[in-house]
Amino acid sequence: MPGNKKGNNMNANLGRPTKCTPKVIAVACAHIASGLPKVHAYALAGIAESTARDWERRGEAGEAPYADFLRARARATAEHVQMRLANMAKPGADWRREAWLLERLEPKTFAPTTRTVLSVPEGEAVPAVAQVIVVPGLASSVEAWEADVAVYQARVAAVADTNGAMTTG
Repeated sequence: MPGNKKGNNMNANLGRPTKCTPKVIAVACAHIASGLPKVHAYALAGIAESTARDWERRGEAGEAPYADFLRARARATAEHVQMRLANMAKPGADWRREAWLLERLEPKTFAPTTRTVLSVPEGEAVPAVAQVIVVPGLASSVEAWEADVAVYQARVAAVADTNGAMTTG
């Protein structure tokens, strides 16, 4: 391929410069640290959501300056979480509000997970569905959870027996 006068590849400087600059990263991360969801923080910084996803992909591959973007975003997220947790600890604070926000803005870490347990004897209709809410860090043990499920199953069986006695009598 022919080169330019300096002998470099002519394609080396094609394309427009990246918007992933320290200033843009700082604007987006300031909004994230204040609690704004990432998509809105990006919009205020002038970054399209698809562009941010591309930066994430390139940053995960270690490409500069996108790796710097990911590190700054992780720090901003941690600052936001720290702020919410500090607000929860303040005397007279409405900790439920802060917990609600954390559950929605950082669901992987703070949102309770729901497990659906279904026990159906072979050949019988589905009697009921039990939902057990497990809050991260508060689940006592698998044995305690299983005991709760056993109690629930006994209650369902009792109701099924009562309903069966009522319909056959």
